[in-house]
Amino acid sequence: MKKLLLGTTALVAAGFIAGEARAEAEPISLGISGYFNTSYVAILDEDDDAGEGGSGLQGDFINQDIEVHFKGSTELENGMTIGARVELEGQTLGDQIDENWAWITGSWGNLRIGAEDPAAYNLGAVIAPYGGNVFGAFTPYFNMTNAGSTTGFAAGSGYNTNYHALASSGDNYQLHYLTPDFNGFQLGISYAPDGSEDTTSPGVQGTAGAEDIWGFGGAYNGSFNDVAVSVGGGYLTSDTGGAGGTPNPDAFGGGLLLGFGQWSFGGSYSAFDGDTAATKEWNVWELGASFNNGPWTFNLNFSEGDYGINGDGLDNDTLNSYRLGAQYAIGPGIAWHGAIGYDDLGNDASGGAGPDYDSIAVGVGMSISY
Repeated sequence: MKKLLLGTTALVAAGFIAGEARAEAEPISLGISGYFNTSYVAILDEDDDAGEGGSGLQGDFINQDIEVHFKGSTELENGMTIGARVELEGQTLGDQIDENWAWITGSWGNLRIGAEDPAAYNLGAVIAPYGGNVFGAFTPYFNMTNAGSTTGFAAGSGYNTNYHALASSGDNYQLHYLTPDFNGFQLGISYAPDGSEDTTSPGVQGTAGAEDIWGFGGAYNGSFNDVAVSVGGGYLTSDTGGAGGTPNPDAFGGGLLLGFGQWSFGGSYSAFDGDTAATKEWNVWELGASFNNGPWTFNLNFSEGDYGINGDGLDNDTLNSYRLGAQYAIGPGIAWHGAIGYDDLGNDASGGAGPDYDSIAVGVGMSISY
């Protein structure tokens, strides 16, 4: 039934698009945009004595996150728009090309095909404000702690921050549909046959991890009197498919952001469940506020993440993160950033295999968008 439904939908969409696309249009010319973010972080104090969680770990580090986006579109005489977007990583990585998709927009909505975040994340990941996304207590560009590298942390090595569960799917090849905006309301649905990307031919069922990955999301952006309101929610689910498949993980989350005058307040909750014994599970909630005064933005954020392993009978690890930061806009698309952060890891899910850990750090950085 699923294959029949998808096939029928594709035929109807193809016929509709072909009927609209007869008008002549200018060839697509790609433009360039993107961002360059960089930071320096120094850990002022941490549990790094012999036998403690931070023992032997680096005390300061420079991080960068750079992307170059190639994108362009053309509008047909009947109003339909067709375009493409390719995101190139600025550092040499295993996944050198990041998100990339083609899209078609008409009065009926927006259809995308390619490597893109699921609809659940694009619409549902409404989070608390923090200046420029460079430093924050939840899903920031740059971390300010070694908590994720300590022994026994159930989240696994490298998880040095609490992050949104709806981001767990990744940029899979998928079909992605967004409805038109109805007075601020928008819905979306996405489908990925499996967890693969950067492929040019079909694979063996089950070898790319989770299969039949569905994403559902909804959002509202508007205002009531003098209060700006953004609210969103999403749900991700998947299936094992054939041989070599994984358990059936799912994730959900939602958030609210309010703004009035120079102030913004918000928060969110999200959770991931690996579905079966010996798989990861976690849930995260976060709150934050920001104040804007001309070129200055000040923010205060908190997040708490509980991480564990299904069915192990142990308590969850808990990572609490606090951030106090400031951002100063020095020009169009250019800003300085500074923050102080405190992180506290209760290493309980390891059953005593790993010690608790806490750290205090400062960070300075710069963000450039172009």
